[in-house]
Amino acid sequence: MIDPCFELGFSLELGGQYSWRLKEGELRYRGTREYAGLIEGRIPASDEQVECFVAALDLLDTWNWRDDYHPQDVQMDVLDGGHWWFKAKLNDRVCNTAGENAYPSYHDPRQTTLNPERFELLRAGLYEAFQIEHFIYQARWRQQQAERLASDETSSQE
Repeated sequence: MIDPCFELGFSLELGGQYSWRLKEGELRYRGTREYAGLIEGRIPASDEQVECFVAALDLLDTWNWRDDYHPQDVQMDVLDGGHWWFKAKLNDRVCNTAGENAYPSYHDPRQTTLNPERFELLRAGLYEAFQIEHFIYQARWRQQQAERLASDETSSQE
């Protein structure tokens, strides 16, 4: 059996980018600019969490998503915005898909839309399966505590 692996990422034209990657039993995060520092460290990934996310992939029919999605597919031009990608490998199933300001349709993943519904469901499935919001909350709380401590030290020096 091949260890499951995946990467989900998003990049804004005028912002930063982020990616989540499952590797060696850990969920790893990278973020730049506005996405920097979202979490601290890595998230351990249990077999149950991976199975939950794979169930979401099956529900969203990601294994049948096209390789790429572009706004020209629906006779539109979008000059700025975002680029997303999702790569997954699980045993004999492979998904390697991406889009530039366009996404798989909610009604049929083989069709293109400008509405990110299905991609957002993929992202939500990832966050739910690995309880990512909990890790974001922890990182924000620690940052607030550090800022409060720094502010208290500055006040006491005055």
